[in-house]
Amino acid sequence: MILTALAVGALIGLVVGALGAGGGILSVPALIYLLGVAPHEATSASLVIVLFTALAALGGRIGKNTICYQIALVFAALATVGTWLGSLANQAVSSDLLMYAFALLLACVGLVMLRRAYVSSNDGAAAADDAGGTGSTPALGAVSAMGEVTSIGAVPLWRVALVATITGALTGFFGVGGGFAIVPALTLVLHLPIKRAASTSLLIMTITAVVALVARAQTSLNVDLGVIGAFTVASMLGAVAGAPLTRKVSSQKLTASFAALLLAVAVATLVGQG
Repeated sequence: MILTALAVGALIGLVVGALGAGGGILSVPALIYLLGVAPHEATSASLVIVLFTALAALGGRIGKNTICYQIALVFAALATVGTWLGSLANQAVSSDLLMYAFALLLACVGLVMLRRAYVSSNDGAAAADDAGGTGSTPALGAVSAMGEVTSIGAVPLWRVALVATITGALTGFFGVGGGFAIVPALTLVLHLPIKRAASTSLLIMTITAVVALVARAQTSLNVDLGVIGAFTVASMLGAVAGAPLTRKVSSQKLTASFAALLLAVAVATLVGQG
């Protein structure tokens, strides 16, 4: 069991390091179907894994001019209420309903991101992002001399608050860290290039994961701490190894890969429930 946890954890870490997301959406099914953890407990245990994995991946991106700190902090602050409420709602639904809803959500987001990948292939913004790694967007207003988006700017605050609250609720409810929803939100609603969204999402994931864990603090986890510990350490190491990939692969390919990952996990979850 420990060896399985190490292998799966390392693979999930690579995904998080490269895409800035995906740890939770993979760790929840892995904990349930490979390690035999009950769904509700898996959603809580995955938050621990996501938290430390995101921290490990985030460390490799600090100082690389890809993290939009103001956006991350504002988004995370607005998502806090949703995260707390979602965490409490998690305990009120059945395991089957939780997993079916999980699969449906992944499929929807995956299809949206897949469309985004193909649209960006004909978009000049994608070319600018690949050429300089700093592709910014007028919709966000303030941009530093280094080309870093520093402010939410022209995006209406109510829109940011709505998206952040919904994203936070999904994070708390499904226990997946939120990267699967945060990256699409940052790219589709706030118009961040995928590479900036991937890096910024790691900081948001760290904050929201802590909030969700605090909300679940009174819920006991009947899991093997040794297995979860091995899973977490392997995932952190994999995240560090995967971080450089985001600088070597085009934004379009990263987006398409993220979409394919979401769709694959959705199908696997439905098959597992069937």
